Amino acid sequence: MFAAIACQQFLQMPWQNEFTNRLNNWLHVPLFMLLTALLMWVKPSLDMFRIAAVMAVIAVATEVMQLFTGRQASLSDLGLDAIGCAIALFILRPMTASRLGIAVLLCAAVTFTAPGYVLMGYYYQRISFPMLYQPGDVGANILLEPFANTRIISEHPWSAYEKQAVLKAEWTQKRWPGVHFKEPMGHWQGYQNLVVDVYNLEVTEQPLTAGVRHAKSGGTSRYEQRSLQPGSNQIRFPLSKLAYLADGTPAHIYHLMLYTTEQYAGQQILLGKVWLE
Repeated sequence: MFAAIACQQFLQMPWQNEFTNRLNNWLHVPLFMLLTALLMWVKPSLDMFRIAAVMAVIAVATEVMQLFTGRQASLSDLGLDAIGCAIALFILRPMTASRLGIAVLLCAAVTFTAPGYVLMGYYYQRISFPMLYQPGDVGANILLEPFANTRIISEHPWSAYEKQAVLKAEWTQKRWPGVHFKEPMGHWQGYQNLVVDVYNLEVTEQPLTAGVRHAKSGGTSRYEQRSLQPGSNQIRFPLSKLAYLADGTPAHIYHLMLYTTEQYAGQQILLGKVWLE
């Protein structure tokens, strides 16, 4: 039991991305199913409520420990711990071979659903490239992270996208409100521009900045700003300003951001396709 807790506290995936981050989180489920099953096996005299109480103490203690091991404590992790505990408590009593098989299958299904969803997003990106975003596609929104109030709509004033789905975004009171695209296809060499179809719903101009973060390059980033006129806009951001390091070396793109500033909170845009040309 102590070995399992130690692994949970100190072992890390050899690389960090959205898939491994989701997997790290959801591995709480099999861990706490295992810990609960071990406790039930070691102390068969304990009733369900006492086992649940012990596991609750362990769950809270492991989250508190993360404050001292460089990891981030999370209330959502406690919920995942509870799911793993519940699988063991309600399926593994009594602990027979058939019940163990059911518990393992259920645990695997729960654990790998969210990471598997991310893999679907990666697959969509691969088959759609150089299209980076198309609002009407379900797969396009898997790795989208809004820092704004967003929703997909098909009724809007944008004639170029008549009856087509677009992303409506209202900038929120954040320092940099916007829409982020996690881990797009990273090699943009061979293309000249990042093209963004966007409709400014306001009667005045507002800025839109395209920003990228570069992987394996010391955390470097590049940004380029344009002004959106009221109505329909097709903005081209030259990749020479975004997809290369200061010395001209091609960069690997791992994050794309379209954003504005806090002073534009409450203003709205419609976002259409985003692609490379």
